[in-house]
Amino acid sequence: MTKIIYSGNRFPPEIIHQAAWLYLQFSLSFRDVEDLLAERGIVILLHGASETRAGACAVSTK
Repeated sequence: MTKIIYSGNRFPPEIIHQAAWLYLQFSLSFRDVEDLLAERGIVILLHGASETRAGACAVSTK
């Protein structure tokens, strides 16, 4: 099994892994994943689809 490299990403590997796992495991929407992570103190702000593709994302942890 190859190791996944997260270099060059805006988010820490733990957040990427958790969000991807939630999205795939439970067939959730991006909004659902955003809400679940927010409940755990991880705030991910995704602004409109066109801005998101341009990289307008922010993350903060409490």
